[in-house]
Amino acid sequence: MLLEGSEPRFRTFGGHSLRFLVHGDGSAQRTVVFLHDGLGAIESWKTIPREFSTECSVRTLIYDRWGYGGSEARTFFAAGFMEAEVPTLMEIIDATEMGSVDLVGHSDGATIALLAAAWHPNRIRSVVSIAAHTFVEAETTKSIEALQDQLNTGVTPSWLGRLHGDRGESLLEAWAEVWLGGSHAEWDARSELSQVACPVLAVEGDNDGFGSDKQLEVIGQLVPNTEIWRVHGGHAPHHELGDAFIRRVGDFWSRTQTT
Repeated sequence: MLLEGSEPRFRTFGGHSLRFLVHGDGSAQRTVVFLHDGLGAIESWKTIPREFSTECSVRTLIYDRWGYGGSEARTFFAAGFMEAEVPTLMEIIDATEMGSVDLVGHSDGATIALLAAAWHPNRIRSVVSIAAHTFVEAETTKSIEALQDQLNTGVTPSWLGRLHGDRGESLLEAWAEVWLGGSHAEWDARSELSQVACPVLAVEGDNDGFGSDKQLEVIGQLVPNTEIWRVHGGHAPHHELGDAFIRRVGDFWSRTQTT
């Protein structure tokens, strides 16, 4: 079992050394795994996982995917990189020693969560999907191009260094390259969504620069058991909402069947 700790620790999953952090002990009836965004890390979630552990009496697990934060470095992303993260996620879920878990994902992490729920319906109890990508659209690529342009003009966003240290620039370059590359242009996860059987709370801000309302509409149309929560905010509405996010998700979990 992955035990609670005040500081992140390391363990090999998917053949790579990954950094993880657990809040709450094994006596909790629910374990919630958090999946960060495409340029995020454990720290991207700030205090949210700890707040959920305290307010909702759940065990929370946050980890840096391969190449992110303090986890083992990587130099490239291949087309289908989000699908490729699902087996590693399932290894982590196995290590929790829980039959099924709840997932909270942001952006790329929300897409990974939805794919896991589609492919492993007996292991995923619910999904909170924040600003998920279900297909490639212009809003996404334009915002990624803007980040890439910053690097090309010698301006590195300060948060890259805070989250990823001296490899932040190379991570952004590799991640942007796959999103903007020709092989990823046809990427589309919509055919998988109808397989998601668990309850889903789909959240998106009305001013999300990385995706349009179509992303939320697709999830609502294709995922059978979905609650839509469109809020005023940008690409990270969970931070803008504050306590309202904790309360709404806690209520969602309380109405989700426990198994």
